[in-house]
Amino acid sequence: MPFWKRSSPEDEQRRSQALQDAEASQRSLEAGGLPIQAQRRLSEEVQAGHPLFTSDLSVKEFSLVRNQGYTALSQV
Repeated sequence: MPFWKRSSPEDEQRRSQALQDAEASQRSLEAGGLPIQAQRRLSEEVQAGHPLFTSDLSVKEFSLVRNQGYTALSQV
């Protein structure tokens, strides 16, 4: 970064938070869990009252389901 372009405190805070999240995600993955951002997305969906389910649909099955009007809200 050029010396005349300084980071704002908000930029530094975001950078620090991203580093902490990356480290926490790595620990979670090593323990067999999900990355932090994936955990947050799932929590947001639950708090919003959206029903959650997992699937192992094939591409063809997914296409048929989508043709019936179902849409994926997120992918982990």
